[in-house]
Amino acid sequence: LLQRFQGVGLLDSSIILLPDELAEQWSGCGPTTGKAAIKVMVEWDWLSGKLEMQLLAGRTHDQNNDLAVRLPPAGYLRIGDLGFFNLKQFQQMTQAGAYWLSRLKAGTTLVLNPQAQSTSITQLLGVVSTDEVEVELWLGQGLRVACRLLARRLPQPQAEEALRKLHQDAQREGRTASSDQITLAQWSVLITNIPKGLLSLSE
Repeated sequence: LLQRFQGVGLLDSSIILLPDELAEQWSGCGPTTGKAAIKVMVEWDWLSGKLEMQLLAGRTHDQNNDLAVRLPPAGYLRIGDLGFFNLKQFQQMTQAGAYWLSRLKAGTTLVLNPQAQSTSITQLLGVVSTDEVEVELWLGQGLRVACRLLARRLPQPQAEEALRKLHQDAQREGRTASSDQITLAQWSVLITNIPKGLLSLSE
């Protein structure tokens, strides 16, 4: 399956805590990453084994580095988590002939067709009775990015655990989980510009 692409890049980051004395050189984010921390930004090509890495201050945003913002070549597939969710970047990769695959970020505006009003993932999945959904749509209110949305309902035990953790985190942070967050805890929802003929929902 992966041989269909020129490369399959997995983009991710990890935090390594450091002694507080190094905060001036490697600043952290306070309670989460301490006063000093290093962020290790990595892109690993699953096909070739090529590994590229950058060391950044722990407080650096995932998207604020060379590995995250550079455009991959045509035919290359990049997979990143929600820390790299960026509609402008998705559009630029599409224009360059590259592919991207991501989870859907809660609160993202969905547009089913140019004449339709915008909708949300909660409204879209709230009316379906099937366990799988595949639809072509646009992401974003102003900058509209064409993509396929692929959704599969999670098994009940997995969904219940995700909901429990969601509400627990929200309570700890003094907020209420949004309807989109609640929906995304019960479904696996992916967005991609890979055409159906190159990657099916089941794949």
